[in-house]
Amino acid sequence: MLTEPAFIKVENLSKIYGLRKFHALDNINLQINKGEVFGLIGPNGAGKTTLMGCLLGLLKPSTGSVLINGKSVYDMSVKDITGFVPERPHFDAWMIVENFLHYHHMLANQPESKAKEDVAEALADVGLQPEVGKRLIRKLSRGMLQRLGLAQLIVGKPDLCFLDEPTSGMDPLGMALVKDLLVRWKKEGKTVVINSHHLDQVEKVCDRVAFIEGGKIRSIEELTPTLQTKQIFVVRWGHPFPIYETVSEVAQNNMIEFELMEDHGRFWLSSRSIGTKLLQELMAKDVQVEEAMYERKDLVELFKKDPSADKAGSDVRNRRKNGDNAE
Repeated sequence: MLTEPAFIKVENLSKIYGLRKFHALDNINLQINKGEVFGLIGPNGAGKTTLMGCLLGLLKPSTGSVLINGKSVYDMSVKDITGFVPERPHFDAWMIVENFLHYHHMLANQPESKAKEDVAEALADVGLQPEVGKRLIRKLSRGMLQRLGLAQLIVGKPDLCFLDEPTSGMDPLGMALVKDLLVRWKKEGKTVVINSHHLDQVEKVCDRVAFIEGGKIRSIEELTPTLQTKQIFVVRWGHPFPIYETVSEVAQNNMIEFELMEDHGRFWLSSRSIGTKLLQELMAKDVQVEEAMYERKDLVELFKKDPSADKAGSDVRNRRKNGDNAE
């Protein structure tokens, strides 16, 4: 997928804490494309937030480098295009919501003439009613504060967005709202890096994810198939079970690799247009199709397949007990 120069380039990045030389990040190498929605997943204490802090320039790496668009993360031109929503935002509780967003609109060098319009639009985008704009920040709930953090990002109109557990404290409607925002930003060509434990959300919006455990990238998973990647198409049929010969004939006529189970078939396709044709031919032969979908990698399996994840959690607890920084 990485056919162009990487927009974000991380090389040999390590972050070491404390006298015990704990490696929160251990020789991370990573490339993220411009316009890509990239997920960071992994168990608690894996190093995801530490990595995001280094990408933002909020933490100084012990070794290695981070370049964004070929420039240092500390370059002001990088800061100008960057927005960030932390997991636990800390706002000036005495401020009125509208004034707070006006202030950050100004800090982002957005035109003053559009401030009122942009603030109203940002509140609407995150599902906050206009009257909320008149409230004191200290009177907002946890979920509303999380939405305010998103609104703060939106008024700055960044091209590069970092989201650290953006749905933390949100109800299901808030989670759906974040997903819709991510889909919209993806269409607008923004580059998004998201750290989230909501794997279903990550699977639906991310192009790729990095599974991080013990300060290392254990794997990078492709979630958006490329032209070179075969896609697994799962077709589930009703009873009575269609004759094997019927399904096999359709698959073989289209030169499709397949695997037949009792109540479904898995077909390896080179393009989605073939999936449409496959369904048409199956139904023409009276196969009772109940469901059809493209199979996506189950990200939960990444957590299950490495037993060292439990050890990592234990290490984190011990580290916190000793006063070292964990994430």
